[in-house]
Amino acid sequence: MEQQASEGPSQTIPVLLLKNSSTPSDAYDIHFRALSTPTAHLEPQFVPVLDHSYKINNLNEVCQLLIDRAFTDEGPEHQRKYAGLIFTSQRAVEGFARLVAEESEKQAAGFPFLREIPLYTVGPATTRGLEAIPSPTPLNVLGGESGNGATLARFILQHYNAIYPPDTPRLPLLFLAGEKRLDVIPSILSAPENLADSVYTPKDRISVTELVVYDAMPRASFKEEFAVVLAKCKPKIPVWVVVFSPSGCDTMVECLRQLDQQAPDRRVFVATIGPTTRDHLRRLSFEPDVCAAKPTPEKLAEGILEFMFQKDHL
Repeated sequence: MEQQASEGPSQTIPVLLLKNSSTPSDAYDIHFRALSTPTAHLEPQFVPVLDHSYKINNLNEVCQLLIDRAFTDEGPEHQRKYAGLIFTSQRAVEGFARLVAEESEKQAAGFPFLREIPLYTVGPATTRGLEAIPSPTPLNVLGGESGNGATLARFILQHYNAIYPPDTPRLPLLFLAGEKRLDVIPSILSAPENLADSVYTPKDRISVTELVVYDAMPRASFKEEFAVVLAKCKPKIPVWVVVFSPSGCDTMVECLRQLDQQAPDRRVFVATIGPTTRDHLRRLSFEPDVCAAKPTPEKLAEGILEFMFQKDHL
Protein backbone atom coordinates (compact mmCIF):
# COMPACT_ATOMS: atom_id res chain seq x y z
CA MET A 1 0.00 0.00 0.00
CA GLU A 2 2.99 2.29 0.44
CA GLN A 3 3.65 4.55 -2.52
CA GLN A 4 6.44 6.97 -3.16
CA ALA A 5 5.83 10.39 -4.63
CA SER A 6 7.71 11.24 -7.82
CA GLU A 7 7.42 15.02 -7.56
CA GLY A 8 6.90 15.44 -3.81
CA PRO A 9 3.57 15.41 -1.96
CA SER A 10 1.28 18.41 -2.48
CA GLN A 11 -0.47 18.31 0.90
CA THR A 12 0.28 17.26 4.44
CA ILE A 13 -2.46 15.20 6.09
CA PRO A 14 -2.40 15.28 9.91
CA VAL A 15 -2.86 11.94 11.65
CA LEU A 16 -3.75 12.57 15.30
CA LEU A 17 -2.78 9.56 17.39
CA LEU A 18 -4.82 9.59 20.61
CA LYS A 19 -2.16 7.93 22.74
CA ASN A 20 1.13 8.47 24.49
CA SER A 21 4.23 7.89 22.41
CA SER A 22 5.75 4.49 23.11
CA THR A 23 9.37 4.13 24.14
CA PRO A 24 12.08 3.60 23.03
CA SER A 25 10.35 4.36 19.72
CA ASP A 26 6.79 4.34 18.48
CA ALA A 27 5.98 2.06 15.55
CA TYR A 28 2.93 4.09 14.50
CA ASP A 29 4.96 7.29 14.33
CA ILE A 30 7.74 5.62 12.35
CA HIS A 31 5.40 3.90 9.90
CA PHE A 32 3.20 6.91 9.13
CA ARG A 33 6.17 9.23 8.65
CA ALA A 34 7.56 6.82 6.06
CA LEU A 35 4.34 6.83 4.04
CA SER A 36 3.65 9.10 1.12
CA THR A 37 1.47 9.07 -1.98
CA PRO A 38 1.81 11.04 -5.20
CA THR A 39 -0.43 13.72 -3.69
CA ALA A 40 0.03 13.60 0.07
CA HIS A 41 2.29 13.04 3.05
CA LEU A 42 0.91 11.73 6.34
CA GLU A 43 2.10 13.62 9.43
CA PRO A 44 1.49 11.82 12.78
CA GLN A 45 1.04 13.77 15.99
CA PHE A 46 0.43 12.42 19.49
CA VAL A 47 -2.45 13.71 21.59
CA PRO A 48 -2.30 11.87 24.95
CA VAL A 49 -5.63 10.74 26.39
CA LEU A 50 -4.31 9.32 29.66
CA ASP A 51 -1.70 10.18 32.27
CA HIS A 52 0.21 7.26 33.78
CA SER A 53 1.89 6.80 37.15
CA TYR A 54 3.90 3.75 38.17
CA LYS A 55 3.37 1.74 41.35
CA ILE A 56 6.98 1.86 42.54
CA ASN A 57 6.52 -0.56 45.43
CA ASN A 58 5.02 -3.19 43.14
CA LEU A 59 7.74 -2.73 40.52
CA ASN A 60 10.28 -3.14 43.31
CA GLU A 61 8.54 -6.40 44.22
CA VAL A 62 8.98 -7.62 40.64
CA CYS A 63 12.62 -6.58 40.77
CA GLN A 64 13.16 -8.55 43.96
CA LEU A 65 11.54 -11.60 42.37
CA LEU A 66 14.05 -11.32 39.53
CA ILE A 67 16.93 -10.93 41.98
CA ASP A 68 15.73 -13.99 43.87
CA ARG A 69 15.43 -15.86 40.56
CA ALA A 70 11.82 -16.71 41.32
CA PHE A 71 11.19 -17.40 37.62
CA THR A 72 13.95 -19.98 37.20
CA ASP A 73 15.25 -23.10 38.90
CA GLU A 74 18.49 -21.36 39.82
CA GLY A 75 17.34 -19.56 42.98
CA PRO A 76 19.26 -19.75 46.28
CA GLU A 77 16.97 -22.54 47.44
CA HIS A 78 15.82 -23.59 43.97
CA GLN A 79 12.32 -22.40 44.77
CA ARG A 80 10.78 -21.34 41.51
CA LYS A 81 7.59 -19.37 42.21
CA TYR A 82 6.30 -18.39 38.76
CA ALA A 83 6.26 -20.04 35.36
CA GLY A 84 6.37 -16.79 33.40
CA LEU A 85 5.12 -13.23 32.96
CA ILE A 86 2.11 -11.81 31.10
CA PHE A 87 2.04 -8.34 29.50
CA THR A 88 -0.95 -6.76 27.76
CA SER A 89 -0.03 -3.07 27.91
CA GLN A 90 2.84 -0.92 26.73
CA ARG A 91 3.05 0.85 30.11
CA ALA A 92 3.61 -2.45 31.94
CA VAL A 93 6.35 -3.33 29.46
CA GLU A 94 7.99 0.07 29.90
CA GLY A 95 7.89 -0.24 33.69
CA PHE A 96 9.43 -3.72 33.49
CA ALA A 97 12.11 -2.54 31.04
CA ARG A 98 12.96 0.38 33.33
CA LEU A 99 13.46 -1.80 36.41
CA VAL A 100 15.61 -4.25 34.44
CA ALA A 101 17.78 -1.39 33.15
CA GLU A 102 18.15 0.23 36.58
CA GLU A 103 19.04 -3.03 38.32
CA SER A 104 21.44 -4.01 35.54
CA GLU A 105 23.37 -0.80 36.21
CA LYS A 106 23.79 -1.87 39.84
CA GLN A 107 24.86 -5.41 39.02
CA ALA A 108 27.54 -6.07 36.45
CA ALA A 109 25.97 -9.38 35.53
CA GLY A 110 22.45 -7.93 35.23
CA PHE A 111 19.79 -10.59 34.67
CA PRO A 112 21.33 -13.08 32.21
CA PHE A 113 18.61 -15.62 33.05
CA LEU A 114 15.86 -13.37 31.64
CA ARG A 115 16.09 -15.31 28.40
CA GLU A 116 14.79 -18.39 30.22
CA ILE A 117 11.53 -16.75 31.32
CA PRO A 118 8.47 -17.07 29.07
CA LEU A 119 7.24 -13.53 28.45
CA TYR A 120 3.70 -13.73 27.09
CA THR A 121 2.60 -10.62 25.24
CA VAL A 122 -0.57 -9.62 23.45
CA GLY A 123 0.58 -7.73 20.37
CA PRO A 124 3.32 -6.18 18.26
CA ALA A 125 3.84 -3.03 20.37
CA THR A 126 4.39 -4.95 23.60
CA THR A 127 6.53 -7.46 21.73
CA ARG A 128 8.79 -4.73 20.36
CA GLY A 129 9.11 -3.18 23.81
CA LEU A 130 10.19 -6.46 25.39
CA GLU A 131 12.56 -7.32 22.55
CA ALA A 132 14.22 -3.91 22.99
CA ILE A 133 15.35 -4.82 26.53
CA PRO A 134 19.16 -5.25 26.38
CA SER A 135 20.12 -8.90 26.73
CA PRO A 136 23.15 -10.99 25.69
CA THR A 137 20.74 -13.35 23.93
CA PRO A 138 17.18 -12.74 22.63
CA LEU A 139 14.45 -12.88 25.26
CA ASN A 140 11.77 -15.57 25.13
CA VAL A 141 8.90 -13.33 23.96
CA LEU A 142 5.79 -15.31 23.02
CA GLY A 143 2.28 -14.69 21.69
CA GLY A 144 2.96 -11.40 19.92
CA GLU A 145 0.65 -12.27 17.03
CA SER A 146 -2.37 -12.78 19.31
CA GLY A 147 -3.86 -9.31 18.98
CA ASN A 148 -6.28 -9.61 21.92
CA GLY A 149 -6.53 -11.12 25.39
CA ALA A 150 -8.76 -14.06 24.47
CA THR A 151 -6.44 -15.24 21.71
CA LEU A 152 -3.39 -14.79 23.93
CA ALA A 153 -5.06 -16.85 26.67
CA ARG A 154 -5.61 -19.71 24.21
CA PHE A 155 -1.97 -19.45 23.11
CA ILE A 156 -0.81 -19.58 26.75
CA LEU A 157 -2.94 -22.66 27.41
CA GLN A 158 -1.34 -24.50 24.51
CA HIS A 159 2.23 -23.42 25.29
CA TYR A 160 2.01 -23.82 29.07
CA ASN A 161 0.37 -27.25 28.94
CA ALA A 162 3.09 -28.49 26.63
CA ILE A 163 5.61 -27.64 29.37
CA TYR A 164 3.51 -28.55 32.41
CA PRO A 165 1.27 -31.57 31.71
CA PRO A 166 -1.92 -31.68 33.82
CA ASP A 167 -0.59 -34.27 36.28
CA THR A 168 2.59 -32.33 37.12
CA PRO A 169 3.05 -29.45 39.61
CA ARG A 170 1.80 -26.28 37.94
CA LEU A 171 3.25 -22.90 38.81
CA PRO A 172 1.24 -19.66 38.47
CA LEU A 173 1.91 -16.90 35.94
CA LEU A 174 2.53 -13.32 37.04
CA PHE A 175 0.38 -10.79 35.17
CA LEU A 176 1.80 -7.24 35.25
CA ALA A 177 -1.20 -5.02 34.66
CA GLY A 178 -2.73 -1.60 35.08
CA GLU A 179 -5.27 -0.53 37.68
CA LYS A 180 -8.02 -0.70 35.07
CA ARG A 181 -7.96 -3.88 33.03
CA LEU A 182 -10.18 -6.56 31.60
CA ASP A 183 -10.22 -9.95 33.32
CA VAL A 184 -10.35 -11.92 30.05
CA ILE A 185 -7.01 -13.68 30.43
CA PRO A 186 -7.33 -14.70 34.12
CA SER A 187 -10.93 -15.83 33.52
CA ILE A 188 -10.02 -18.08 30.59
CA LEU A 189 -6.89 -19.52 32.18
CA SER A 190 -8.66 -20.25 35.46
CA ALA A 191 -11.49 -22.17 33.75
CA PRO A 192 -10.45 -23.21 30.21
CA GLU A 193 -13.02 -26.02 30.25
CA ASN A 194 -15.71 -23.34 29.79
CA LEU A 195 -14.38 -22.22 26.40
CA ALA A 196 -16.55 -22.95 23.38
CA ASP A 197 -15.44 -26.20 21.74
CA SER A 198 -12.98 -26.62 24.61
CA VAL A 199 -10.60 -29.56 24.66
CA TYR A 200 -9.53 -28.68 28.20
CA THR A 201 -10.55 -30.04 31.59
CA PRO A 202 -10.25 -28.56 35.10
CA LYS A 203 -6.81 -30.20 35.30
CA ASP A 204 -5.61 -27.75 32.62
CA ARG A 205 -6.37 -24.67 34.73
CA ILE A 206 -3.57 -22.13 35.12
CA SER A 207 -3.36 -19.88 38.16
CA VAL A 208 -2.67 -16.19 37.51
CA THR A 209 -1.34 -13.72 40.05
CA GLU A 210 -2.16 -10.15 39.04
CA LEU A 211 0.12 -7.33 40.14
CA VAL A 212 -0.79 -3.70 39.39
CA VAL A 213 2.37 -1.88 38.26
CA TYR A 214 0.83 1.36 36.94
CA ASP A 215 -2.29 3.46 37.09
CA ALA A 216 -3.90 5.31 34.19
CA MET A 217 -6.04 8.39 34.75
CA PRO A 218 -7.96 10.51 32.23
CA ARG A 219 -5.80 13.43 31.17
CA ALA A 220 -7.48 16.53 32.54
CA SER A 221 -6.19 18.71 29.69
CA PHE A 222 -7.10 16.29 26.85
CA LYS A 223 -10.25 18.10 25.73
CA GLU A 224 -8.48 21.45 25.52
CA GLU A 225 -5.38 20.01 23.83
CA PHE A 226 -7.42 18.03 21.31
CA ALA A 227 -9.55 21.09 20.44
CA VAL A 228 -6.43 23.22 19.97
CA VAL A 229 -4.81 20.67 17.65
CA LEU A 230 -8.00 20.38 15.57
CA ALA A 231 -8.30 24.17 15.31
CA LYS A 232 -4.77 24.38 13.90
CA CYS A 233 -5.56 21.94 11.07
CA LYS A 234 -6.10 23.62 7.73
CA PRO A 235 -9.66 23.74 6.37
CA LYS A 236 -10.46 21.38 3.47
CA ILE A 237 -7.34 19.28 4.20
CA PRO A 238 -8.28 15.80 5.46
CA VAL A 239 -7.50 15.12 9.12
CA TRP A 240 -7.39 11.64 10.62
CA VAL A 241 -8.04 10.90 14.28
CA VAL A 242 -6.87 7.45 15.41
CA VAL A 243 -8.47 5.99 18.54
CA PHE A 244 -6.64 3.22 20.40
CA SER A 245 -9.01 2.50 23.30
CA PRO A 246 -12.42 3.52 24.66
CA SER A 247 -10.63 5.95 26.99
CA GLY A 248 -11.30 9.48 25.84
CA CYS A 249 -13.86 8.46 23.21
CA ASP A 250 -16.66 10.45 24.83
CA THR A 251 -14.57 13.63 24.91
CA MET A 252 -13.33 13.09 21.35
CA VAL A 253 -16.88 12.67 20.02
CA GLU A 254 -17.99 15.78 21.89
CA CYS A 255 -15.15 17.82 20.36
CA LEU A 256 -15.82 16.54 16.84
CA ARG A 257 -19.51 17.32 17.08
CA GLN A 258 -18.73 20.83 18.24
CA LEU A 259 -16.31 21.18 15.33
CA ASP A 260 -19.04 20.10 12.90
CA GLN A 261 -21.19 22.96 14.14
CA GLN A 262 -18.44 25.58 14.22
CA ALA A 263 -16.52 24.61 11.06
CA PRO A 264 -18.62 22.34 8.83
CA ASP A 265 -16.08 22.63 5.99
CA ARG A 266 -13.43 20.69 7.91
CA ARG A 267 -12.87 17.11 6.77
CA VAL A 268 -12.18 14.99 9.85
CA PHE A 269 -12.15 11.19 9.67
CA VAL A 270 -11.86 8.65 12.48
CA ALA A 271 -10.06 5.30 12.53
CA THR A 272 -10.01 2.76 15.34
CA ILE A 273 -7.30 0.26 16.12
CA GLY A 274 -9.79 -2.57 16.48
CA PRO A 275 -13.40 -3.69 16.98
CA THR A 276 -13.55 -3.02 20.75
CA THR A 277 -13.05 0.71 20.28
CA ARG A 278 -15.23 0.75 17.15
CA ASP A 279 -18.11 -0.83 19.06
CA HIS A 280 -17.68 1.64 21.92
CA LEU A 281 -17.99 4.53 19.46
CA ARG A 282 -21.09 2.95 17.97
CA ARG A 283 -22.65 2.92 21.43
CA LEU A 284 -22.10 6.68 21.39
CA SER A 285 -24.00 6.83 18.05
CA PHE A 286 -20.74 7.60 16.26
CA GLU A 287 -19.63 5.49 13.29
CA PRO A 288 -15.86 5.49 12.62
CA ASP A 289 -14.70 5.60 9.03
CA VAL A 290 -12.09 2.85 9.36
CA CYS A 291 -11.46 -0.09 11.69
CA ALA A 292 -8.00 -1.64 11.31
CA ALA A 293 -8.07 -5.30 10.27
CA LYS A 294 -5.33 -5.93 12.84
CA PRO A 295 -3.94 -3.72 15.62
CA THR A 296 -0.75 -2.91 13.73
CA PRO A 297 0.61 0.28 12.10
CA GLU A 298 0.62 -1.45 8.72
CA LYS A 299 -3.03 -2.53 8.81
CA LEU A 300 -4.14 0.81 10.23
CA ALA A 301 -2.37 2.75 7.48
CA GLU A 302 -3.66 0.31 4.86
CA GLY A 303 -7.24 0.92 5.98
CA ILE A 304 -6.81 4.70 5.99
CA LEU A 305 -5.19 4.84 2.55
CA GLU A 306 -7.76 2.47 1.05
CA PHE A 307 -10.58 4.63 2.39
CA MET A 308 -9.01 7.80 1.01
CA PHE A 309 -8.42 6.31 -2.43
CA GLN A 310 -12.00 5.07 -2.55
CA LYS A 311 -13.33 8.50 -1.54
CA ASP A 312 -10.94 10.25 -3.93
CA HIS A 313 -9.27 12.19 -1.09
CA LEU A 314 -5.76 11.50 -2.44
